[in-house]
Amino acid sequence: MYWFGAVDPTPERRARAQAELATMERLAPDAPETRKARGMVVYFCENDWNKALVELTAAEASLPNDAAVQNRLATTHRRLGQWAEALRHFERSASLNPYDQNAITGLVETYSVLRRHREVLELTKRFLALFPDSVWMRQFQIKSQYALDQNRAAWLRARAAMPFFPYDKLGLLEAYRRALREGDLAAADRALADLRLVTIRSEGGALEEPVALHQAELALLRGDAAAAKQYAAEATAALQAGRWSPRQELLVRICAARAQICAGQVDAGVRAMRATLEQLVRQDKFIVAATWEEAARILAAAGRTEEAIDCLRRLFAGPAYSPTSEVRHDPFFAKLKSDPRFEEILQSAKPL
Repeated sequence: MYWFGAVDPTPERRARAQAELATMERLAPDAPETRKARGMVVYFCENDWNKALVELTAAEASLPNDAAVQNRLATTHRRLGQWAEALRHFERSASLNPYDQNAITGLVETYSVLRRHREVLELTKRFLALFPDSVWMRQFQIKSQYALDQNRAAWLRARAAMPFFPYDKLGLLEAYRRALREGDLAAADRALADLRLVTIRSEGGALEEPVALHQAELALLRGDAAAAKQYAAEATAALQAGRWSPRQELLVRICAARAQICAGQVDAGVRAMRATLEQLVRQDKFIVAATWEEAARILAAAGRTEEAIDCLRRLFAGPAYSPTSEVRHDPFFAKLKSDPRFEEILQSAKPL
């Protein structure tokens, strides 16, 4: 509950988790389950991946068939950028408990960000037989199919036919994302203007971003500087009013830098964004995969071509949430299409 930005990332929730761990340590200080719990608290609350790895590895020695330990080892290795180890533990977790949809989704997601799209198609075919209603599994399947066949029309049809995600029961967020996929900025604006849409969930669910931030970015893309500045002020106020956990703080700072750029404070926003991205690279090798893309989008929209190209190059040198087929047609990258380096970077992206 403390981990996810949409649930309860408050100091009070973190204190409750730590209190429960203290009870375990008092009752059973030497039990492997206690080391497992300690590893979980270190992971979710302290975000110290190396320390979590020590605790979870110790728990694994006595709990070799615990699927949850294997799954958390996988996500820990993933945040450290240790992709082979992450896949090994995800696969072990899936084999121990093939009905744990969370672990299965983590396995498929990891293959997806590593651009191992053929493996994704094989896995999603198998797991959709077990979880036919899984929107996540369907999304990964459609994404990888598009990455392989480059059939944009088929991709748009498949995405339009997908059910909504559980956190988007009214389809408000999907309406916005669909408009962007289709390059319809007016429809994207209308979707964001729906007052029932309060926040935009970031990739991975770490942060609920203010709708005003996305309105500011769309205004910037359209060339409406006055609207971009107004929405950026609203987004900045919302970010400053939020209560953020330590793992969210760097992401919030990047959102604030995006708002600065939209407000016309481009040089200051770019400096803040680049400095924060470098910190994030050191802190979390997994979440930065989505963050490079967000940075590249706003930089391209702001006409900062060199910085946008650099972010894209950094993005596709490692794991990426979006395949190149999606990035190629993103309206935020429209200004880069005339630059031959844009296509060169997309063509250079290979499976990892």
